[in-house]
Amino acid sequence: MNERKLLFIASYPKSGNTFMRAIISSLIYSQDGIFESKLYKKITLLDTNPFYDFVKKINSEDFLKLDKVDTACKYWRLAQQKHSYITDNYIFKSHAANLMFGNYKYTSQENCMGVIYLVRDPRGIVPSYAYHLNISNEEAFEKVTNIKQIIFNPRNNICVPLSNWETHIKSWQKTNIPIIFVRFEDLVSDTVNTIYKCVEFLKSLNIQFTYNSKKLDNIYESTKFETIKKLEEDNNFRIGKDKNFFRKGDLNNSDVSKEIKKKLINMFEEQMQEFRYI
Repeated sequence: MNERKLLFIASYPKSGNTFMRAIISSLIYSQDGIFESKLYKKITLLDTNPFYDFVKKINSEDFLKLDKVDTACKYWRLAQQKHSYITDNYIFKSHAANLMFGNYKYTSQENCMGVIYLVRDPRGIVPSYAYHLNISNEEAFEKVTNIKQIIFNPRNNICVPLSNWETHIKSWQKTNIPIIFVRFEDLVSDTVNTIYKCVEFLKSLNIQFTYNSKKLDNIYESTKFETIKKLEEDNNFRIGKDKNFFRKGDLNNSDVSKEIKKKLINMFEEQMQEFRYI
């Protein structure tokens, strides 16, 4: 089997990655553009089993320490190189920052053909992350601002770097991999133009797919927040573990204290200005 470069849909947690996966999977893996929950299986998390099972053969001790960043870093890019031996899928989601640990960087142009990177106002991430993790807004704020933060796969046995919101963005801005930055806010409020932006980017990477205006209309209609939320509530699929994954789907950040908002602006002023959040 030929090794194939992968495409990442990358983001800080709670920045619209699941919404974008619905759009991209409908575009590439459906004929008519109508989203179905089974399409999520076409764009999954790479940094999890079975993509790291090869580590057992290389170093059985390391295999048991993949929850430690100084061990896991040795295998991130190897897992990316070997993904085509496990699956035909080549598009993956990632919440990893593209950081260097020792001699090891999360990904590179050798492994990755392109990145769709989702940015969200950190004042919107905090309450969404708090809801997702069952923690307070204050605890979510600590995570979003912690430069040493790491993140785990659902089984908590493989880790990748997360860092803070600003460092995460900068780590992907500095890459030489072809990349587009999509604001979550535009994804929600200007979905059609955002879909066209993604189409042009995917075409520039020579990814093969068919589309026309009808298919793009179907993608827009079938991936609306209310539609996907209803799919989840009807138990056609389940993303959240103990409650619904989809929370509000709007751009109102009123459920964050003025104090937290002020701290976020003080810490991340440069990046927030760059992405037109302040």
